[in-house]
Amino acid sequence: MKKKKTIETTGIVNNGKIIYLDVLLPFSNNEKVKVTITDLDKEEEWLESATKNPALKDIFSNDEDIYTLEDGKPFNG
Repeated sequence: MKKKKTIETTGIVNNGKIIYLDVLLPFSNNEKVKVTITDLDKEEEWLESATKNPALKDIFSNDEDIYTLEDGKPFNG
């Protein structure tokens, strides 16, 4: 099974509804990704609804909790 890469970043949506991210993506060209977009003004509301969304149930699985404080260095993209 391919190891999943997950990032969180911010960006800007322009008038043409194109998203410009604040960081370069660590993915290959033409690699399929899943995108979730939230309005930063409503992040707490989104986080609350995400905890109830069955599509995100895997996030809360102990199988996803694979890192410790001793793993590597913090990413401050």
